[in-house]
This record gives sequence, structure tokens and C-alpha cells, in this order.
Amino acid sequence: MRAVILETLDAIGPLAADWEGLARRSPFATPAFCLSWLAAHREQVSPFVIALFENDRLVGVAPWAIARSPRGLRGVTGIGGPDIPYHDPVLPATPDPALDAIVGCMRRASRAWDRLSLCLRSGPGLALVERLRPLGWTMLERLPHTVIRFEADWEDYWEGRSKHFRNNLRRNQQKLSRLPHRYVSADAHNLESMLERLFTLHRDRWHAVRDWRPFYASVRAFAAHALSRGELNLYGLEIDGELAALDLWMRHEDRAYGLMRCFDPRYATLGVGFLLSEYLFAQLQRSGCREIDCGPGEADWKARFQTDVAWTVSLRLARFGSPPALAHLAWEDHLKPWLLRRGPALVAPYRMLKRAFVPAPGLEAQP
Repeated sequence: MRAVILETLDAIGPLAADWEGLARRSPFATPAFCLSWLAAHREQVSPFVIALFENDRLVGVAPWAIARSPRGLRGVTGIGGPDIPYHDPVLPATPDPALDAIVGCMRRASRAWDRLSLCLRSGPGLALVERLRPLGWTMLERLPHTVIRFEADWEDYWEGRSKHFRNNLRRNQQKLSRLPHRYVSADAHNLESMLERLFTLHRDRWHAVRDWRPFYASVRAFAAHALSRGELNLYGLEIDGELAALDLWMRHEDRAYGLMRCFDPRYATLGVGFLLSEYLFAQLQRSGCREIDCGPGEADWKARFQTDVAWTVSLRLARFGSPPALAHLAWEDHLKPWLLRRGPALVAPYRMLKRAFVPAPGLEAQP
């Protein structure tokens, strides 16, 4: 099996049709999403897409990119970066030769990157973690994802939620019924206006975190294509003619993945975010969706709807022979978190070093 690194959009474009035909796990591994994200972030990242060929036929893709830090460090990350924590490569049915080819390619191109940060979830993805670890100093972390699994119909699932939560939501629905309102879903005519409202609400709340414009540009770029394929689910709750809450999810076969979720704080007392989520999840379940991945991180709204937990392994690696990358890994993943936690002066550093240099247990594959 032959592995080739594609470092420009022009090199990726001719393979888009063959890439589209590969079996994949998530909607974030499509060429449309990857090309739009790379184009929107062209000033911050450059492609580092590993294409796998067998007898000159494309059989797999590792959709990754290289991002440069302000200090010049070159870091390999998945398409989508930290906003899309699903970086598993698209692999053929027999993955071992492909995984070996990917790691061999990373070895040969080791001068092109200093550190690596990937979130991997599938069985082959976890096998890739173990193959990449010998390339440098590593930090492994298991990230829990809130998951909603539907074993039966919506009514049975809903009866399984806490009585307190259902009663609160029922009271909010009664309050909402006194106001002019409706639930809307995106189509070709209102997609742009709904996206702009979503970005405005998101920016108002999170503008201090970072510059979100490239992320918004990438979402806007692939949204119409994803909508036409049935992969985009954008729903809103409109009150008095204004969108008070919006949820954006990506769909692939019988799974949905959370991407963006915002509400107008003026309607917080109505619980508009919870109301919209209940409506959206019911629509997804009734349309054949069997699993909803709400993404990593804890939040009250996730806990209210959760049925299961799925795990992603976050691999951060500093390449051997790159002292700046090792220093960055030590600071960002060890010393800085310790200082923020202000843990015991002797115990915390020991635990951090143990996590860094001792194989992490429990890297079992997820279904």
C-alpha cells in the first residue's frame, strides 16, 4: 500500500470524487467538509492529507492538516481542529496495512511537523494511537462524550428522563404556548438567514474566546452541500418572529453529531434551549436516527438528555528531536493544568509524568 501526503487544495481536488465513494464513519470526513474547512482556514493551516493507494486506486484518507503556532511550531491536527473532535482516518475494510502506511508516511515526513494533536474514537483509530506513540513523547487523555441512544421509540425514551426535568419542560411549554411561536427547520430558502442568526448569537456569547470568523466561514461553505445530501439538521425556535434558539447538527446514516447550539439570553427563563433540543431530538429519532453524539465536555443540558457515555482518546505527541515541541507539550499538557488546579506540589507532577510516559489503560474500541 502506498501513502502520499497531499499538501495543497489543488492536489486534493482531483481525488474528491473517489474520496466521496469511500465508506466513512462521520460527516466530518467528507471531502466537501474538509475542503471547505481548509479553504476557510488557509491563513492558519495547510493541508496534510494522507491519501492511501492500492494499485493506484484510492482506498483510504487521513484528513489532517498542519497548523502553525505563533511561536512557529508545526502541529498536525485533524480537519476541524478542536471544534470537530473526530479525526479518525477513513480506512479500507482491512485496516492494518493502511495504518502501517500512515505511520510510515509520518516517519518519512517527520521534518515537516513538530507535534501532533488528534482525537480518535474508532477501533482502528485507537490502534493508530499505539502505532504513533513510538514517534515521540506522548500525552493521552480519555474524553467522555455525552451520547443519546434510542433503544425503542421516542415516547419510551422520553419516559426515561427524570420526572423533575419533564415537569419543568412541560411548564415552560405552557408558558411558550401563550406567545406566538413556531419551530422551523432550514431549507434552501432560509438556510443563510438561519446561519447568520446562529453566528450572531454564538458571537455575542463567545467572542472573547477567539476569532470565530474562519470557523463560521467553513460552516457556511459546506452547509448548503450538506443540506442537499440530508446531512445537515438546523432547527430553530422562533418567538414573536425572531429566532430565540438554534441547534445545528450533522447527520451520517443513523448517527447525528452536535456542531453548534445557541439561544437568546432574553428567553432564558423559558428554557428555550431545552425546548428546542427536545423537539429536535424527537425529529431525529422519528427520522431513523439511533444515536446522537452531543460531543465532549459536560453541560447541564447534556446530562438531562444523556443515556450513555462514549469515549474519545486525545493523543498529543511531541516528536523526538523537537525540543520546542516537547517544551510546549510539557507546559500546555502538564505544568499549566497543574498550576490551574494548584494541586499538591509533589503528587501532581508525579501523576502528570506517569500519565505522559506510562501506557494509558483502557483504550478499548468503541462500537
